[in-house]
Amino acid sequence: VDKAMVQDIRLKVIKFKTFDELHLAMLHEISNGGYDVVVHSAAVSDFMVEGAYIRASTGEFTPVAGEKISSSLPEVYLRFVPTEKLLDKIRKTWEFKGVLVSFKLERGMQNEELINVAVKSLIHSGANMVVANAGEWSEKGAFIVTINMVTKQKNSIPVRRDYLPEVLWRKIRRMSRRRNR
Repeated sequence: VDKAMVQDIRLKVIKFKTFDELHLAMLHEISNGGYDVVVHSAAVSDFMVEGAYIRASTGEFTPVAGEKISSSLPEVYLRFVPTEKLLDKIRKTWEFKGVLVSFKLERGMQNEELINVAVKSLIHSGANMVVANAGEWSEKGAFIVTINMVTKQKNSIPVRRDYLPEVLWRKIRRMSRRRNR
């Protein structure tokens, strides 16, 4: 992105390593931050490990005791549980009123199916736009997807990867200006 284009903004990047760190940072920042725009581009894990288990001779699973898992165990099973959808909390729980941009990465979808998934995500989360791409071709570009909430007409713009930051920034600025009128 052209430096002259972003001179007048305050940008805050928040680093995290775990889902819990991201959750706490987002809760604090969005609840107290006074932001005009949130770009939620983090690849948040859909699942987290709930526990480690061994299978008894009866076939039942029992939790592995203690903090250390012994290397003498023949097999260990991990149980994964879904994480909270942080994107859904931005509007509904944390009551963010500004421009919300989310990202959607899928695999094995044709363009129209990917765009429809992005539209559903946009409507469900209350985002203003979604940057959607497929893992198979994400290095080439993405779709910027929006929807007119009055007419329910979707709009998708294919954007090459090297132009994505600039195009996205211009759309965010335009959307932010309209909201602040």
